[in-house]
Amino acid sequence: MKKNKFFALIGLFVLLCFFGCSGKKFLAEGEYYLQKTSIEYDNENRLTKANKGALKKKLPNVQRGNVLGMKWGVFVYERQKNKKKKKGFFYRFFKSFSSTPVLYQSRNADFGKSLLENGLKQMGFFSSQVTYIVKYRKYRAHIIYYVKLGLPTFLDSINYTTHVRTIDDMLPTKARKKNLKKGDRYSLKQLKEERDRIEEKMKNLGYYFFNDNDLLFLADSTQNRHKIDLSLRLKQTTPKQDTLVYKIGRISVFPDHRSSAPQETYAHTAERDGIRYSYNRSLIRLKALGKAIFFRSDSIFQRKVYQQTVRYLSGLGIYNFVNVQFHPNDSSKHIDTNIFLTPSRVSSFRTELGASTNSDGYTGPELTLGYNHQNIFRGAESLNVKLQGGVLKQLGSSSDFDLIYWVGINAGIRIPRIPRFMGWRPRNSPLIPYTTVNASFMRYDFRPLLRINYINSDYGFQWHVNERFRKRLSPIVLSYQQTPQDQESLDSLQGKYPILAQTFRNQFILGTSFNVTYNSTLSSTEGISLYNSFQADFSGNFLFLMNKLFQRKKSEGSFQILGVDFSQYIKFTNDFRLYYRQDSWTWANRLLVGVGIPWGNSKALPFTQQYFIGGPNDVRAFLTRSVGPGSYLPADSVQSFLGQGGDIKLEANTEFRFPIAGFLKGAVFLDAGNIWLKKEDPDRPGGRLNNNFYKELAIGTGLGIRADFRVLVIRADWSFPVHKPYLPESQRWVIKDISFLSKKWRKNNLVFSFSIGYPF
Repeated sequence: MKKNKFFALIGLFVLLCFFGCSGKKFLAEGEYYLQKTSIEYDNENRLTKANKGALKKKLPNVQRGNVLGMKWGVFVYERQKNKKKKKGFFYRFFKSFSSTPVLYQSRNADFGKSLLENGLKQMGFFSSQVTYIVKYRKYRAHIIYYVKLGLPTFLDSINYTTHVRTIDDMLPTKARKKNLKKGDRYSLKQLKEERDRIEEKMKNLGYYFFNDNDLLFLADSTQNRHKIDLSLRLKQTTPKQDTLVYKIGRISVFPDHRSSAPQETYAHTAERDGIRYSYNRSLIRLKALGKAIFFRSDSIFQRKVYQQTVRYLSGLGIYNFVNVQFHPNDSSKHIDTNIFLTPSRVSSFRTELGASTNSDGYTGPELTLGYNHQNIFRGAESLNVKLQGGVLKQLGSSSDFDLIYWVGINAGIRIPRIPRFMGWRPRNSPLIPYTTVNASFMRYDFRPLLRINYINSDYGFQWHVNERFRKRLSPIVLSYQQTPQDQESLDSLQGKYPILAQTFRNQFILGTSFNVTYNSTLSSTEGISLYNSFQADFSGNFLFLMNKLFQRKKSEGSFQILGVDFSQYIKFTNDFRLYYRQDSWTWANRLLVGVGIPWGNSKALPFTQQYFIGGPNDVRAFLTRSVGPGSYLPADSVQSFLGQGGDIKLEANTEFRFPIAGFLKGAVFLDAGNIWLKKEDPDRPGGRLNNNFYKELAIGTGLGIRADFRVLVIRADWSFPVHKPYLPESQRWVIKDISFLSKKWRKNNLVFSFSIGYPF
């Protein structure tokens, strides 16, 4: 009976929404919403997927903001437009959900037809024909364009000379290597890209005034209807200054420029390395500022030098605006350069308050206090200090851990340069290279059984090979893990949980890490983009080799440094992501594989280096550290909270992201993954990786809502498991048990997570 009432209420709500928000009442007689536009092709195999996508963008705009056929956006728009008070938070909030009505008009359909015809000509289909029909259904209109493709036109010969001037005299050999070649299909887009490429080459050769409009492509199709002879020429009207090479003249920098302060009011002037500085008070030392400026007097003007200077100055993080102005002098063929820098606020505080929970009922708050200074030593060095702490208390039952709390401090300095390291230094980095120094201390207290002190520090370098490839090398990573228990507590831990005793023993971690990241997502707005991060960690191997070479004796089965064991392992982690973006939706995918191998001086990975599964950025249908390794099911809370780590991790995620209204976006996702042990552990049966690993994947699915404000994304996800690896093999698929109306099922299976940012 209760179920019938529930579904009746849902049905009534949908009907009210449909009739109340359909948008029909906002239309005049004879008006229709333009609901859809589409294209049907004849001989569509002649077009590539990219061609079809480009033509689709030329179609008239259609009505957006529809959910389940309801015009929510139009409904909000009509209500908001008649508001007398068009300001305030609530007005702006509801306006973000509004959608301006898009009505069908014949002139828009005709304009779309002409755009398609023009687009086909630009792709080399000169003899194509476009027609259209309009289908009406209730208050909605659907335009269908029919495209009859003609035969494509191909390039036959390509010549980069002219009867007026020869471009060969200006272009170097590399620039004359054409991206166009015989047999290519004619494409206006490719011709524009070739002109842009040549302009870029010329700008980097000192031709300051040269631009792509100085170039003219002439196409001759008189010899063959479907073949074109192409020639590139300088226009006869090209100004003389566009063909002259310019050099950098006087370089002036204004480090504390204000728009209201005229240049003449600066109190101090100084000159270093041919650069003149005028300022009242400079945030940064002039020597450090000069390292971010790559212009040199009397050197040939190069656009890439200008771009690198702007990127470096912006990357310092202490300027709101970087404005580079050029003042050419035709008589001397020199360009005076003025660099205006507007300082920003260099220090800030932040506070983060949250709450966490896990599968054993531990719940409690956590607090983070942060301080950041972007110019701590007046060389654009960034200092980051973070204090954090939290408490977890188990409610409703008793366990070995009555109370868990942690407190810690992290401090890091990022220096915008890299010193020479053994004669090596990255060159021509498009973005600022950094030296980083970090140190942290964390205290974990699992009362009354276990306490851990963890000290970590690292010294490393980060630089970009190009705008997509970034590398990071930390030649020194030093950590110390201490468990300050009395001997009786340690013996108890060793007797009850031998593998945990190995994981939490006092030990040094001394090693090296290397990371290389490829990221094309920042430069791709549509289509496929990729992200891949590979991390390699090595610890204790050099110390182990030294002990072997000097034939030092082991103490209690292990080599030691300063009387303390040191960890020895190798660890590789690869995070691959693929995004496919189209219009306003995104299909995001991730595959993460990690392998850690303890050997030599270690029988297990340190706790901080183990892999875990579950949580809001992982397999979301399972709580943090509540799955694995393998099919292992913990017998008590100690094993559950501390023992569910592994040496091997496999995780796969797929998520479809779509717009709802305004800044609100939705998502449907599927997550799968687990962790495993490299060797068998009698205390964690079923944890070792085996050939049937795919049967031990934790799988979950769910829905999410995101408030995407561009600079900040607030995310809420509701998920539930469909495959539980810790159940008997015949019972692991739990799809048949799903019952959203059951309070007991929701309590045991439905997981809500609230986070900042996208999961991947």
